[in-house]
Amino acid sequence: MNCEEAKAFIENSDLAIKNGIINEKDINKSLAKLFKARMRLGMFDPEKSVPFSKIPLSVVGSSEHLALSLEASEKSMVY
Repeated sequence: MNCEEAKAFIENSDLAIKNGIINEKDINKSLAKLFKARMRLGMFDPEKSVPFSKIPLSVVGSSEHLALSLEASEKSMVY
């Protein structure tokens, strides 16, 4: 979760619960899934023990990878 999304979540979650848009159980379930995925990705492990952390930004941010990311995003959209 990036900072802007976290800020919006914090500012609006109480209101959403009060208005019955979402309940605390669903929020907890979603957060558990989020943190499970982040743990599996090694996001809480020391950087030196996470193999993909050694991939330089010049590779990850390359034109080829950005184009592939855009293509994956476009193909995953639900209309």
